[in-house]
Amino acid sequence: MNLPELALSGDQIDELALRRPSAATLQLLRVGQAARRRLLLLALRTELADRGAAEAFALLARAAGAAPAEVEELVTRPLAGAAAVRALRTPKEAGYVRALAAAAAIRAGLRFSIDVPDTDGSLFLPGVGTARDLHCRTARVTGDLGAFSVGCPHRTAPGAGSRWSPHRFLTLGDDPSWRIDLEDHDPDRACFDHRPAEPLGADAVEALQSHLNKAWRLIAADHPGYALVVRTCLRAVVPLADPEQSGDGERAAGASSSLAFGSVALSRMPDPHATALMVMHELQHNLLDAAFDLADFTEEPARELHHAPWRLDPRPVRSLLQGVHAHAAVTDYWAVRWRHDGSPGSGFEFAFWREVTTAAIGTLRRSAELTPAGRRLVRGMWRATEDWWRADPSPELAAAARQVTTADAVRWRLRNRGTAPDLPESLKDSLLRGERCPVLPPPIVQQADPEPARHTRIGAAVRRSALRGAPSEDGDELDTWRATVAADPDDEEAWAALAHQLTLRGRGPAATALIERPEIVRAVLLAGRADPAATEHRDPVRIAAWVAEGDDQVGDTPDSAQYYR
Repeated sequence: MNLPELALSGDQIDELALRRPSAATLQLLRVGQAARRRLLLLALRTELADRGAAEAFALLARAAGAAPAEVEELVTRPLAGAAAVRALRTPKEAGYVRALAAAAAIRAGLRFSIDVPDTDGSLFLPGVGTARDLHCRTARVTGDLGAFSVGCPHRTAPGAGSRWSPHRFLTLGDDPSWRIDLEDHDPDRACFDHRPAEPLGADAVEALQSHLNKAWRLIAADHPGYALVVRTCLRAVVPLADPEQSGDGERAAGASSSLAFGSVALSRMPDPHATALMVMHELQHNLLDAAFDLADFTEEPARELHHAPWRLDPRPVRSLLQGVHAHAAVTDYWAVRWRHDGSPGSGFEFAFWREVTTAAIGTLRRSAELTPAGRRLVRGMWRATEDWWRADPSPELAAAARQVTTADAVRWRLRNRGTAPDLPESLKDSLLRGERCPVLPPPIVQQADPEPARHTRIGAAVRRSALRGAPSEDGDELDTWRATVAADPDDEEAWAALAHQLTLRGRGPAATALIERPEIVRAVLLAGRADPAATEHRDPVRIAAWVAEGDDQVGDTPDSAQYYR
Protein backbone atom coordinates (compact mmCIF):
# COMPACT_ATOMS: atom_id res chain seq x y z
CA MET A 1 0.00 0.00 0.00
CA ASN A 2 1.34 3.45 -0.91
CA LEU A 3 0.87 5.99 1.85
CA PRO A 4 0.57 9.68 0.97
CA GLU A 5 3.65 11.79 1.65
CA LEU A 6 3.15 14.58 4.14
CA ALA A 7 5.07 17.71 3.15
CA LEU A 8 4.70 21.48 3.35
CA SER A 9 4.37 23.39 0.09
CA GLY A 10 6.18 26.66 -0.51
CA ASP A 11 2.93 28.57 -0.10
CA GLN A 12 2.32 26.88 3.25
CA ILE A 13 5.82 27.84 4.43
CA ASP A 14 4.95 31.43 3.48
CA GLU A 15 1.77 31.21 5.56
CA LEU A 16 3.77 30.11 8.60
CA ALA A 17 6.31 32.90 8.04
CA LEU A 18 3.55 35.50 7.99
CA ARG A 19 1.85 33.83 11.00
CA ARG A 20 -1.33 33.37 8.95
CA PRO A 21 -1.63 29.62 8.47
CA SER A 22 -4.77 28.51 6.69
CA ALA A 23 -7.13 25.87 8.03
CA ALA A 24 -5.67 23.43 5.48
CA THR A 25 -2.11 24.06 6.68
CA LEU A 26 -3.10 23.63 10.31
CA GLN A 27 -4.88 20.40 9.46
CA LEU A 28 -1.77 19.14 7.67
CA LEU A 29 0.33 19.84 10.76
CA ARG A 30 -2.19 18.02 12.94
CA VAL A 31 -2.23 15.04 10.59
CA GLY A 32 1.56 14.96 10.61
CA GLN A 33 1.69 14.91 14.40
CA ALA A 34 -0.97 12.21 14.61
CA ALA A 35 1.05 10.11 12.17
CA ARG A 36 4.17 10.67 14.25
CA ARG A 37 2.44 9.37 17.38
CA ARG A 38 1.19 6.28 15.57
CA LEU A 39 4.73 5.63 14.31
CA LEU A 40 6.06 5.95 17.84
CA LEU A 41 3.50 3.41 19.01
CA LEU A 42 4.53 1.09 16.18
CA ALA A 43 8.17 1.48 17.19
CA LEU A 44 7.19 0.66 20.75
CA ARG A 45 5.43 -2.50 19.58
CA THR A 46 8.62 -3.60 17.81
CA GLU A 47 10.79 -2.73 20.81
CA LEU A 48 8.54 -4.59 23.27
CA ALA A 49 7.95 -7.65 21.09
CA ASP A 50 9.83 -9.91 23.53
CA ARG A 51 8.74 -8.17 26.72
CA GLY A 52 5.21 -9.40 27.23
CA ALA A 53 3.42 -6.60 25.36
CA ALA A 54 1.49 -8.85 22.97
CA GLU A 55 -1.50 -9.02 25.31
CA ALA A 56 -1.66 -5.23 25.58
CA PHE A 57 -1.44 -4.66 21.83
CA ALA A 58 -4.10 -7.32 21.21
CA LEU A 59 -6.43 -5.53 23.64
CA LEU A 60 -5.65 -2.20 22.01
CA ALA A 61 -6.52 -3.69 18.60
CA ARG A 62 -9.83 -5.04 19.97
CA ALA A 63 -10.69 -1.61 21.33
CA ALA A 64 -9.78 0.08 18.03
CA GLY A 65 -12.08 -2.31 16.20
CA ALA A 66 -14.97 -1.58 18.56
CA ALA A 67 -14.52 2.19 18.92
CA PRO A 68 -12.01 3.53 16.37
CA ALA A 69 -12.67 7.22 17.05
CA GLU A 70 -12.23 6.82 20.81
CA VAL A 71 -8.97 4.91 20.42
CA GLU A 72 -7.65 7.32 17.80
CA GLU A 73 -8.22 10.17 20.25
CA LEU A 74 -6.23 8.34 22.93
CA VAL A 75 -3.37 7.27 20.67
CA THR A 76 -2.93 10.78 19.23
CA ARG A 77 -3.68 12.91 22.31
CA PRO A 78 -1.10 15.68 22.93
CA LEU A 79 0.98 13.89 25.58
CA ALA A 80 0.95 10.52 23.79
CA GLY A 81 4.21 11.36 22.03
CA ALA A 82 5.98 12.15 25.29
CA ALA A 83 4.68 8.93 26.85
CA ALA A 84 5.82 6.80 23.89
CA VAL A 85 9.29 8.39 23.84
CA ARG A 86 9.72 7.76 27.56
CA ALA A 87 8.62 4.15 27.10
CA LEU A 88 11.10 3.70 24.24
CA ARG A 89 13.90 5.08 26.41
CA THR A 90 13.07 2.71 29.27
CA PRO A 91 11.75 -0.42 27.53
CA LYS A 92 12.16 -2.79 30.48
CA GLU A 93 8.42 -3.22 30.84
CA ALA A 94 5.26 -2.50 28.91
CA GLY A 95 3.67 -0.25 31.53
CA TYR A 96 2.61 2.58 29.22
CA VAL A 97 1.24 0.25 26.55
CA ARG A 98 -0.70 -1.74 29.13
CA ALA A 99 -2.18 1.43 30.65
CA LEU A 100 -3.05 2.72 27.17
CA ALA A 101 -4.71 -0.59 26.25
CA ALA A 102 -6.73 -0.60 29.47
CA ALA A 103 -7.86 3.00 28.90
CA ALA A 104 -8.82 2.21 25.30
CA ALA A 105 -10.78 -0.87 26.37
CA ILE A 106 -12.66 1.17 28.98
CA ARG A 107 -13.48 3.88 26.45
CA ALA A 108 -14.62 1.20 23.97
CA GLY A 109 -16.82 -0.52 26.58
CA LEU A 110 -15.10 -3.91 26.29
CA ARG A 111 -15.20 -6.80 28.77
CA PHE A 112 -11.55 -7.31 29.71
CA SER A 113 -8.92 -7.78 32.42
CA ILE A 114 -5.26 -6.75 32.23
CA ASP A 115 -2.42 -6.29 34.70
CA VAL A 116 -0.64 -2.91 34.62
CA PRO A 117 2.47 -1.85 36.61
CA ASP A 118 1.75 1.14 38.87
CA THR A 119 4.07 3.85 40.12
CA ASP A 120 4.30 4.75 43.81
CA GLY A 121 0.87 3.34 44.51
CA SER A 122 -0.94 5.18 41.73
CA LEU A 123 -1.96 4.26 38.19
CA PHE A 124 -2.66 6.77 35.43
CA LEU A 125 -5.00 5.64 32.66
CA PRO A 126 -4.79 8.21 29.84
CA GLY A 127 -8.05 9.93 29.08
CA VAL A 128 -9.82 8.00 31.87
CA GLY A 129 -8.37 8.94 35.25
CA THR A 130 -5.97 8.07 38.07
CA ALA A 131 -6.27 5.43 40.79
CA ARG A 132 -4.47 6.24 44.04
CA ASP A 133 -3.38 4.42 47.20
CA LEU A 134 -2.89 1.09 45.47
CA HIS A 135 -1.21 -1.59 47.54
CA CYS A 136 0.82 -3.67 45.09
CA ARG A 137 3.37 -2.88 42.38
CA THR A 138 1.01 -4.29 39.78
CA ALA A 139 -2.64 -3.35 39.48
CA ARG A 140 -5.37 -5.26 37.70
CA VAL A 141 -7.74 -3.25 35.55
CA THR A 142 -11.04 -4.95 34.75
CA GLY A 143 -13.91 -3.66 32.70
CA ASP A 144 -17.35 -4.69 31.62
CA LEU A 145 -19.42 -2.59 29.21
CA GLY A 146 -17.95 0.69 30.44
CA ALA A 147 -17.90 -0.08 34.17
CA PHE A 148 -14.41 -0.73 35.48
CA SER A 149 -12.21 -1.04 38.56
CA VAL A 150 -8.50 -0.79 39.34
CA GLY A 151 -7.01 -2.82 42.14
CA CYS A 152 -5.02 -5.76 43.43
CA PRO A 153 -5.75 -8.67 45.76
CA HIS A 154 -5.51 -6.28 48.73
CA ARG A 155 -7.26 -3.12 47.58
CA THR A 156 -9.55 -1.97 44.77
CA ALA A 157 -10.35 1.50 43.45
CA PRO A 158 -13.57 1.42 41.45
CA GLY A 159 -14.10 3.98 38.70
CA ALA A 160 -15.55 6.28 41.36
CA GLY A 161 -14.89 7.05 45.01
CA SER A 162 -12.17 8.63 47.10
CA ARG A 163 -9.27 6.71 45.58
CA TRP A 164 -10.23 7.54 41.99
CA SER A 165 -9.69 10.87 40.18
CA PRO A 166 -11.51 10.99 36.84
CA HIS A 167 -9.92 12.66 33.85
CA ARG A 168 -11.07 16.28 33.58
CA PHE A 169 -11.74 18.64 30.72
CA LEU A 170 -11.96 22.40 30.33
CA THR A 171 -14.60 23.93 28.06
CA LEU A 172 -13.52 26.90 25.98
CA GLY A 173 -15.41 29.36 23.81
CA ASP A 174 -19.00 29.38 22.77
CA ASP A 175 -20.93 29.04 19.55
CA PRO A 176 -19.42 26.50 19.26
CA SER A 177 -17.46 25.57 22.37
CA TRP A 178 -14.80 22.87 22.47
CA ARG A 179 -13.19 20.74 25.14
CA ILE A 180 -9.52 20.49 25.97
CA ASP A 181 -7.83 18.03 28.30
CA LEU A 182 -6.69 19.17 31.72
CA GLU A 183 -3.51 17.14 32.18
CA ASP A 184 -2.62 17.53 35.85
CA HIS A 185 -2.05 13.81 36.60
CA ASP A 186 -0.20 12.47 33.56
CA PRO A 187 3.31 11.39 34.65
CA ASP A 188 4.66 12.53 31.28
CA ARG A 189 3.66 16.14 31.84
CA ALA A 190 7.26 16.68 33.00
CA CYS A 191 8.28 16.81 29.31
CA PHE A 192 7.96 20.61 29.39
CA ASP A 193 11.21 21.02 31.38
CA HIS A 194 9.32 22.87 34.11
CA ARG A 195 8.10 21.54 37.42
CA PRO A 196 4.46 20.52 36.95
CA ALA A 197 1.88 21.64 39.46
CA GLU A 198 0.27 19.18 41.84
CA PRO A 199 -3.22 18.06 40.75
CA LEU A 200 -5.59 21.03 40.95
CA GLY A 201 -8.44 21.39 43.39
CA ALA A 202 -11.91 22.33 42.22
CA ASP A 203 -11.43 26.06 42.86
CA ALA A 204 -8.15 26.12 40.93
CA VAL A 205 -9.78 24.31 38.00
CA GLU A 206 -12.60 26.84 37.94
CA ALA A 207 -10.12 29.74 38.04
CA LEU A 208 -8.05 28.22 35.22
CA GLN A 209 -11.11 27.73 33.04
CA SER A 210 -12.24 31.32 33.68
CA HIS A 211 -8.79 32.71 32.82
CA LEU A 212 -8.54 30.64 29.65
CA ASN A 213 -11.99 31.66 28.47
CA LYS A 214 -11.25 35.35 29.03
CA ALA A 215 -7.94 34.91 27.23
CA TRP A 216 -9.71 33.15 24.36
CA ARG A 217 -12.15 36.03 23.98
CA LEU A 218 -9.22 38.49 23.85
CA ILE A 219 -7.47 36.43 21.18
CA ALA A 220 -10.65 35.94 19.14
CA ALA A 221 -11.44 39.67 19.21
CA ASP A 222 -7.95 41.10 18.62
CA HIS A 223 -5.95 38.37 16.84
CA PRO A 224 -8.20 36.44 14.44
CA GLY A 225 -5.29 34.66 12.76
CA TYR A 226 -4.02 33.37 16.09
CA ALA A 227 -7.58 32.51 17.11
CA LEU A 228 -7.75 30.03 14.24
CA VAL A 229 -4.56 28.40 15.52
CA VAL A 230 -5.94 28.17 19.06
CA ARG A 231 -9.31 26.83 17.95
CA THR A 232 -7.75 24.26 15.63
CA CYS A 233 -4.72 23.09 17.58
CA LEU A 234 -5.14 23.62 21.33
CA ARG A 235 -6.17 20.29 22.84
CA ALA A 236 -4.61 20.19 26.32
CA VAL A 237 -3.35 22.41 29.12
CA VAL A 238 -0.76 21.31 31.68
CA PRO A 239 -0.63 23.35 34.92
CA LEU A 240 2.88 24.31 36.04
CA ALA A 241 4.11 25.07 39.53
CA ASP A 242 4.53 28.78 40.13
CA PRO A 243 8.10 29.90 39.41
CA GLU A 244 10.19 31.43 42.15
CA GLN A 245 9.62 35.11 42.71
CA SER A 246 12.38 37.54 41.86
CA GLY A 247 13.09 41.21 42.29
CA ASP A 248 11.52 42.07 38.94
CA GLY A 249 7.98 41.55 40.27
CA GLU A 250 5.41 38.87 39.65
CA ARG A 251 6.56 36.04 37.45
CA ALA A 252 4.67 33.52 35.36
CA ALA A 253 5.84 30.60 33.28
CA GLY A 254 4.70 29.02 30.04
CA ALA A 255 6.15 26.18 28.03
CA SER A 256 5.66 23.92 25.06
CA SER A 257 7.27 20.63 24.06
CA SER A 258 8.18 19.15 20.71
CA LEU A 259 6.81 15.87 22.11
CA ALA A 260 3.39 17.34 22.94
CA PHE A 261 1.94 19.19 19.95
CA GLY A 262 -1.47 20.63 20.76
CA SER A 263 -0.71 21.43 24.39
CA VAL A 264 0.60 24.36 26.38
CA ALA A 265 1.88 24.36 29.94
CA LEU A 266 1.02 27.35 32.13
CA SER A 267 1.67 28.47 35.67
CA ARG A 268 -0.86 30.72 37.34
CA MET A 269 -1.09 33.89 35.28
CA PRO A 270 -1.61 37.38 36.74
CA ASP A 271 -4.47 38.21 34.35
CA PRO A 272 -6.21 37.04 31.14
CA HIS A 273 -4.01 39.32 29.01
CA ALA A 274 -0.90 37.46 30.20
CA THR A 275 -2.65 34.16 29.56
CA ALA A 276 -3.58 35.21 26.01
CA LEU A 277 0.00 36.28 25.30
CA MET A 278 1.43 33.02 26.65
CA VAL A 279 -1.00 30.84 24.69
CA MET A 280 -0.25 32.70 21.44
CA HIS A 281 3.49 32.43 22.04
CA GLU A 282 3.60 28.75 22.99
CA LEU A 283 1.34 27.63 20.15
CA GLN A 284 3.75 29.21 17.67
CA HIS A 285 6.40 26.90 19.11
CA ASN A 286 3.93 24.04 18.54
CA LEU A 287 3.43 24.99 14.92
CA LEU A 288 7.10 25.26 14.02
CA ASP A 289 7.93 22.02 15.85
CA ALA A 290 5.26 20.30 13.76
CA ALA A 291 6.55 22.00 10.60
CA PHE A 292 10.07 20.70 11.27
CA ASP A 293 8.65 17.17 11.00
CA LEU A 294 7.42 17.95 7.47
CA ALA A 295 10.28 20.10 6.13
CA ASP A 296 14.01 20.50 6.72
CA PHE A 297 14.63 24.15 7.57
CA THR A 298 18.20 23.82 8.87
CA GLU A 299 21.31 21.90 7.86
CA GLU A 300 22.99 19.28 10.01
CA PRO A 301 25.33 19.07 11.75
CA ALA A 302 24.68 22.40 13.44
CA ARG A 303 27.82 24.39 14.20
CA GLU A 304 26.73 28.03 14.36
CA LEU A 305 25.83 29.62 17.69
CA HIS A 306 23.98 32.92 17.79
CA HIS A 307 22.58 35.60 20.06
CA ALA A 308 18.90 35.10 20.84
CA PRO A 309 17.97 38.30 22.75
CA TRP A 310 15.55 36.38 25.00
CA ARG A 311 18.31 34.02 26.18
CA LEU A 312 21.59 34.45 28.04
CA ASP A 313 23.08 31.35 26.38
CA PRO A 314 24.01 31.10 22.67
CA ARG A 315 21.53 29.23 20.47
CA PRO A 316 21.99 27.02 17.40
CA VAL A 317 20.16 28.04 14.24
CA ARG A 318 17.22 25.70 14.76
CA SER A 319 16.60 27.03 18.27
CA LEU A 320 16.97 30.63 17.13
CA LEU A 321 14.46 30.01 14.34
CA GLN A 322 12.05 28.54 16.88
CA GLY A 323 12.50 31.51 19.18
CA VAL A 324 12.01 34.06 16.42
CA HIS A 325 8.79 32.42 15.26
CA ALA A 326 7.36 32.40 18.78
CA HIS A 327 8.55 35.91 19.72
CA ALA A 328 7.05 37.31 16.54
CA ALA A 329 3.74 36.39 18.16
CA VAL A 330 4.78 38.35 21.26
CA THR A 331 5.52 41.37 19.07
CA ASP A 332 2.18 41.00 17.28
CA TYR A 333 0.37 40.85 20.61
CA TRP A 334 1.98 44.05 21.92
CA ALA A 335 1.50 45.87 18.61
CA VAL A 336 -2.26 45.35 18.84
CA ARG A 337 -2.44 46.09 22.54
CA TRP A 338 -0.49 49.33 22.09
CA ARG A 339 -2.85 50.41 19.31
CA HIS A 340 -5.80 49.72 21.61
CA ASP A 341 -4.70 51.31 24.87
CA GLY A 342 -1.83 53.63 23.88
CA SER A 343 -0.23 53.12 27.28
CA PRO A 344 3.51 53.64 27.88
CA GLY A 345 3.77 50.04 29.09
CA SER A 346 2.29 48.59 25.91
CA GLY A 347 4.30 51.02 23.77
CA PHE A 348 7.58 50.03 25.40
CA GLU A 349 6.88 46.29 25.15
CA PHE A 350 5.97 46.63 21.48
CA ALA A 351 9.08 48.70 20.74
CA PHE A 352 11.33 46.31 22.67
CA TRP A 353 10.04 43.07 21.14
CA ARG A 354 10.00 44.64 17.68
CA GLU A 355 13.64 45.60 18.14
CA VAL A 356 14.94 42.25 19.36
CA THR A 357 12.83 40.05 17.07
CA THR A 358 13.76 42.02 13.96
CA ALA A 359 17.42 41.80 14.96
CA ALA A 360 17.19 38.04 15.46
CA ILE A 361 15.57 37.59 12.03
CA GLY A 362 18.46 39.62 10.62
CA THR A 363 20.87 37.20 12.28
CA LEU A 364 19.08 34.26 10.65
CA ARG A 365 19.30 35.92 7.24
CA ARG A 366 23.11 35.72 7.52
CA SER A 367 23.19 32.08 8.59
CA ALA A 368 24.88 29.53 6.35
CA GLU A 369 22.95 26.65 7.93
CA LEU A 370 19.50 27.28 6.45
CA THR A 371 18.11 24.97 3.77
CA PRO A 372 16.17 26.43 0.82
CA ALA A 373 12.97 25.91 2.84
CA GLY A 374 14.59 27.64 5.82
CA ARG A 375 15.68 30.59 3.72
CA ARG A 376 12.15 30.90 2.35
CA LEU A 377 10.73 30.86 5.88
CA VAL A 378 13.17 33.54 7.06
CA ARG A 379 12.57 35.73 4.01
CA GLY A 380 8.85 35.63 4.77
CA MET A 381 9.42 36.52 8.42
CA TRP A 382 11.64 39.41 7.35
CA ARG A 383 8.93 40.76 5.03
CA ALA A 384 6.42 40.49 7.86
CA THR A 385 8.47 42.85 10.04
CA GLU A 386 7.45 45.75 7.78
CA ASP A 387 4.07 45.90 9.49
CA TRP A 388 5.78 46.49 12.84
CA TRP A 389 7.76 49.48 11.60
CA ARG A 390 4.92 51.38 9.93
CA ALA A 391 3.82 53.02 13.18
CA ASP A 392 5.99 53.97 16.12
CA PRO A 393 5.29 54.41 19.80
CA SER A 394 6.67 57.70 21.06
CA PRO A 395 10.31 58.43 20.10
CA GLU A 396 11.20 58.29 23.79
CA LEU A 397 9.83 54.75 24.18
CA ALA A 398 11.46 53.57 20.96
CA ALA A 399 14.80 55.03 22.08
CA ALA A 400 14.46 53.43 25.51
CA ALA A 401 13.76 50.03 23.93
CA ARG A 402 16.89 50.39 21.80
CA GLN A 403 18.98 51.36 24.82
CA VAL A 404 17.72 48.36 26.84
CA THR A 405 18.42 46.05 23.93
CA THR A 406 21.94 47.42 23.55
CA ALA A 407 22.81 47.05 27.23
CA ASP A 408 21.51 43.47 27.29
CA ALA A 409 23.52 42.63 24.16
CA VAL A 410 26.76 43.94 25.68
CA ARG A 411 26.37 41.61 28.64
CA TRP A 412 25.58 38.65 26.34
CA ARG A 413 28.70 39.24 24.25
CA LEU A 414 30.93 39.52 27.28
CA ARG A 415 29.50 36.34 28.71
CA ASN A 416 29.48 34.15 25.61
CA ARG A 417 32.36 35.27 23.42
CA GLY A 418 36.00 34.37 23.81
CA THR A 419 39.24 35.17 21.98
CA ALA A 420 42.10 33.13 20.60
CA PRO A 421 44.67 32.55 23.39
CA ASP A 422 47.36 34.79 21.93
CA LEU A 423 45.12 37.60 20.64
CA PRO A 424 44.84 39.79 23.80
CA GLU A 425 48.62 39.95 24.28
CA SER A 426 49.20 40.66 20.59
CA LEU A 427 46.64 43.48 20.57
CA LYS A 428 48.04 44.94 23.78
CA ASP A 429 51.52 45.02 22.30
CA SER A 430 50.22 46.76 19.16
CA LEU A 431 48.53 49.35 21.34
CA LEU A 432 51.72 49.97 23.35
CA ARG A 433 53.72 50.42 20.15
CA GLY A 434 51.25 53.04 18.93
CA GLU A 435 50.16 50.94 15.96
CA ARG A 436 46.75 50.94 14.39
CA CYS A 437 44.51 48.16 15.66
CA PRO A 438 44.71 45.24 13.20
CA VAL A 439 41.60 43.81 11.61
CA LEU A 440 39.95 41.64 14.23
CA PRO A 441 38.98 38.00 13.68
CA PRO A 442 35.29 37.05 13.80
CA PRO A 443 33.81 36.52 17.25
CA ILE A 444 34.28 33.11 18.88
CA VAL A 445 30.97 32.14 20.49
CA GLN A 446 31.21 29.53 23.22
CA GLN A 447 28.67 26.93 24.34
CA ALA A 448 26.93 27.71 27.64
CA ASP A 449 24.30 26.22 29.91
CA PRO A 450 20.69 27.17 29.06
CA GLU A 451 19.52 30.32 30.83
CA PRO A 452 16.63 32.69 30.07
CA ALA A 453 17.49 36.35 29.71
CA ARG A 454 16.77 39.16 32.11
CA HIS A 455 17.44 42.84 31.66
CA THR A 456 20.71 44.30 32.84
CA ARG A 457 20.41 46.64 35.81
CA ILE A 458 20.94 49.67 33.59
CA GLY A 459 18.40 48.29 31.11
CA ALA A 460 15.83 47.82 33.86
CA ALA A 461 16.45 51.39 35.07
CA VAL A 462 15.96 52.79 31.56
CA ARG A 463 12.73 50.83 31.22
CA ARG A 464 11.39 52.12 34.55
CA SER A 465 12.16 55.70 33.59
CA ALA A 466 10.54 55.32 30.18
CA LEU A 467 7.35 53.94 31.68
CA ARG A 468 7.16 56.88 34.09
CA GLY A 469 7.90 59.38 31.35
CA ALA A 470 10.73 60.64 33.55
CA PRO A 471 14.39 61.35 32.77
CA SER A 472 16.70 58.37 32.96
CA GLU A 473 17.72 57.38 36.48
CA ASP A 474 21.36 56.89 35.56
CA GLY A 475 22.32 60.57 35.00
CA ASP A 476 25.79 61.57 33.87
CA GLU A 477 27.91 58.76 35.25
CA LEU A 478 30.41 58.11 32.46
CA ASP A 479 33.49 58.63 34.63
CA THR A 480 32.02 56.51 37.42
CA TRP A 481 31.43 53.51 35.16
CA ARG A 482 34.75 54.04 33.38
CA ALA A 483 36.53 53.75 36.74
CA THR A 484 34.38 50.76 37.80
CA VAL A 485 35.23 48.82 34.65
CA ALA A 486 38.92 49.68 34.90
CA ALA A 487 38.97 48.42 38.49
CA ASP A 488 36.92 45.25 37.83
CA PRO A 489 36.89 44.14 34.19
CA ASP A 490 34.80 41.07 35.09
CA ASP A 491 31.80 43.21 36.07
CA GLU A 492 29.46 42.65 33.09
CA GLU A 493 26.85 45.04 34.47
CA ALA A 494 29.43 47.82 34.65
CA TRP A 495 30.40 47.28 31.00
CA ALA A 496 26.74 47.49 29.97
CA ALA A 497 26.33 50.72 31.94
CA LEU A 498 29.52 52.19 30.43
CA ALA A 499 28.34 51.39 26.90
CA HIS A 500 24.99 53.00 27.73
CA GLN A 501 26.66 56.17 28.99
CA LEU A 502 28.71 56.43 25.80
CA THR A 503 25.67 55.95 23.54
CA LEU A 504 23.90 58.81 25.34
CA ARG A 505 26.62 61.02 23.85
CA GLY A 506 26.12 59.64 20.36
CA ARG A 507 27.16 56.32 18.90
CA GLY A 508 30.76 57.19 18.10
CA PRO A 509 33.60 54.75 17.43
CA ALA A 510 34.29 53.98 21.10
CA ALA A 511 30.62 53.32 21.86
CA THR A 512 30.30 51.15 18.77
CA ALA A 513 33.31 49.03 19.72
CA LEU A 514 32.05 48.66 23.30
CA ILE A 515 28.67 47.49 22.00
CA GLU A 516 29.81 45.23 19.16
CA ARG A 517 33.14 43.83 20.43
CA PRO A 518 33.22 44.29 24.22
CA GLU A 519 35.02 40.97 24.64
CA ILE A 520 37.97 42.37 22.66
CA VAL A 521 38.06 45.62 24.62
CA ARG A 522 37.98 43.69 27.90
CA ALA A 523 40.66 41.25 26.75
CA VAL A 524 43.03 44.12 25.88
CA LEU A 525 42.28 45.81 29.20
CA LEU A 526 43.03 42.61 31.13
CA ALA A 527 46.28 42.10 29.22
CA GLY A 528 47.29 45.68 30.01
CA ARG A 529 46.54 45.28 33.72
CA ALA A 530 49.01 42.39 33.81
CA ASP A 531 51.77 44.43 32.10
CA PRO A 532 53.58 47.09 34.21
CA ALA A 533 54.51 48.89 30.99
CA ALA A 534 50.84 49.44 30.09
CA THR A 535 49.80 51.68 32.99
CA GLU A 536 48.78 54.45 30.58
CA HIS A 537 46.60 52.11 28.54
CA ARG A 538 44.06 50.94 31.09
CA ASP A 539 41.21 53.25 30.16
CA PRO A 540 38.39 51.11 28.65
CA VAL A 541 37.02 54.02 26.61
CA ARG A 542 40.39 54.79 25.03
CA ILE A 543 40.93 51.10 24.34
CA ALA A 544 37.47 50.90 22.73
CA ALA A 545 38.26 53.87 20.48
CA TRP A 546 41.50 52.18 19.43
CA VAL A 547 39.73 48.87 18.71
CA ALA A 548 37.18 50.71 16.55
CA GLU A 549 39.91 52.30 14.42
CA GLY A 550 41.14 48.97 13.13
CA ASP A 551 37.98 46.86 12.83
CA ASP A 552 36.06 47.17 9.58
CA GLN A 553 33.47 44.76 10.98
CA VAL A 554 32.45 46.85 13.99
CA GLY A 555 28.77 47.62 13.59
CA ASP A 556 28.07 44.57 11.42
CA THR A 557 28.97 41.52 13.49
CA PRO A 558 27.22 38.25 12.63
CA ASP A 559 25.10 38.23 15.78
CA SER A 560 24.41 41.96 15.95
CA ALA A 561 21.58 42.51 18.39
CA GLN A 562 20.79 45.93 17.00
CA TYR A 563 18.80 46.60 13.87
CA TYR A 564 18.55 50.23 12.80
CA ARG A 565 15.65 50.88 10.49
